[in-house]
Amino acid sequence: MPGSRVKSAPGLPLSSVDLLRSLLEGSPDAIYFKDLESRFVMISRGLARLLGLADPQEAYGKRDHDFFTQEHAAQALADERQIMETGEPVIDQVEKETWPDGRITWASSTKLPLRDAAGKTVGTFGISRDITARKIAEQRLQQAQQELLRASQRAAVAEFAAGVFTQALGMLEHAQIKTDRLRRRVHRTQVDAMGTLASQLVAQLATGTLEQALATNLCVMVTAAAAEQKAFVEDIDELHHSLKQLTRILALPK
Repeated sequence: MPGSRVKSAPGLPLSSVDLLRSLLEGSPDAIYFKDLESRFVMISRGLARLLGLADPQEAYGKRDHDFFTQEHAAQALADERQIMETGEPVIDQVEKETWPDGRITWASSTKLPLRDAAGKTVGTFGISRDITARKIAEQRLQQAQQELLRASQRAAVAEFAAGVFTQALGMLEHAQIKTDRLRRRVHRTQVDAMGTLASQLVAQLATGTLEQALATNLCVMVTAAAAEQKAFVEDIDELHHSLKQLTRILALPK
């Protein structure tokens, strides 16, 4: 019947079937058509190669479960059922494909409802392009960015720790200086002052002016002792403050 003949495309000596065959044979992408049960009815040679088939016809009547793991096949089936129920396509969806041999590949997929001449949904069809290399590059870039961030954080922590260490070292050196000064001062107060007083008493006994000179020397000694005590307390307070600062520095959050 004339109405049943397949017309050739305008300007080309080819029918629609010829055009479809050329597309399925020549395209490197994964192209497929499925029935209402999500069984393959036609696939491209590019998809046949991905599935490990010598001839695209070998896929006829099979499902994704025959080629992929449950993880990917179940998700693909759910997508196709939703498309057939709603009539809404899925455009440029990034899919993770898991294979029985443990391989993982990635694809950008577009899936649409397959309709007959009357507009009735009779299945689905779609096209997928392998983007595994791009996905791996993105993952490596993300890993590099994360490593760079961790390195930056480590550098910041190291810089902070170096600053804390420098401050702590300075405080410890300051405390050491104060400790040495206090040690010398205590030694001088206990030994030198007593020796000076003894020498003065011996001289005064020899001249007979002990009472008046002793009172004078005691006043001098008391004044000197008070000054020494004040300086001693000031050094102790400064040392205490330095040690408190050191404790605070070392207790800063790491």
